[in-house]
Amino acid sequence: MSGDNLYYHFTGATLRDGSAVPAIGQWLKHDGPIVVCESGLHASRHPFDALQYAPGAIFHRVKLRGDIRHQTNKSVARERLIEASIDMGDLLRGFARAVALDLADLWDPPSVVLQYLLDRHKEQMDSVIRELWDVGEQNNIFNVVLDQNYKLSNRTVAIATTMAAILADRFSMNRMETLYDAWTVYAIVKRAQSKGDALGASGEIHSEHADFTKTWPGAPAVARATVQAASLAVDRGTILKYREDFGVLATNALQTT
Repeated sequence: MSGDNLYYHFTGATLRDGSAVPAIGQWLKHDGPIVVCESGLHASRHPFDALQYAPGAIFHRVKLRGDIRHQTNKSVARERLIEASIDMGDLLRGFARAVALDLADLWDPPSVVLQYLLDRHKEQMDSVIRELWDVGEQNNIFNVVLDQNYKLSNRTVAIATTMAAILADRFSMNRMETLYDAWTVYAIVKRAQSKGDALGASGEIHSEHADFTKTWPGAPAVARATVQAASLAVDRGTILKYREDFGVLATNALQTT
């Protein structure tokens, strides 16, 4: 494995165009123009950079070849080969919880919420959600995250970040109850997105009739949002810390496959 040709890439269950993800060791070739962000086969040198463009939680270590073009945090080439892959859904949600835990001293979370961030006992979920909902209503979280004219305090950012991280866990357990839950997480992600340049939600909730399982932001978007929120509540340098933390987490995960 050459360090000069070491890249990372996220996909969902399929590629963005709906085609199948190639098998490990199989070169995928693009026959059209090679233009960064527009056309070709993309990847990033650092796992955290790859996360910024992740449409899903499947993480790959890849090689590129043929007419390679580079930008600051992504590259594009004519061909791409997957060397190793892992579903990072659980790890991404764990990463989001760790970021939320780092912000706990900004808002004094209820003990059951703090305990969940520390050890994630699934049987605590119902009581954790009740506590979060009470906090959310008391602090008007559900409205202020949607109000672009409202200046968020560090405490509000910390509460919203914790809600996003824990609700992401709830959805992964298939314990969702209403689209309002999904809308809350989506609103948090979109509010963070409007404040930063490194975020994106992987889906949108268009109406109360939206298909919940296809439209909630997903683990990559929540992980991105929690890091951006931490940078707002603490300082911009926080992103550098989480960049390195995520790089270690992701590369170690691939080594276990």
